[in-house]
Amino acid sequence: MNTELLKDACAIIGGIPEENFHLGLIISTYNPSWCNTIACAAGWLSLHPTFAAELKPKVIVAEGGLRMEWFDPNGHPFCDFGTAMAALFDLSYFQAWDLFATRGESALDEELETSDITDKQLWLARAHKVLQS
Repeated sequence: MNTELLKDACAIIGGIPEENFHLGLIISTYNPSWCNTIACAAGWLSLHPTFAAELKPKVIVAEGGLRMEWFDPNGHPFCDFGTAMAALFDLSYFQAWDLFATRGESALDEELETSDITDKQLWLARAHKVLQS
């Protein structure tokens, strides 16, 4: 696990306004200046310059909304966000899934009190749990 990169991710997510963070949406709106963008941790981190150079994200306007694709250093697409995040943070696919999953779909959520916290607080709690392991 790349703990330094994960700590950087926590700092970046910590700076995202609560109302612009949603674990159930990779990305729902996108503005290159980031104004009014709403995304999950994988979406936000993919757009941040620190991580964008590694993931080469592409925001695609598709029927039903926006979607995002990620590419490895050789230009090959990752099959999903879990694979992209696992490669970025040197995690197993299952660790990445638990960290970046929607609310209630992560095994980590069973260990955390999730009812009274925001999605952003939940993601940060998951990240701290992963860093402690």
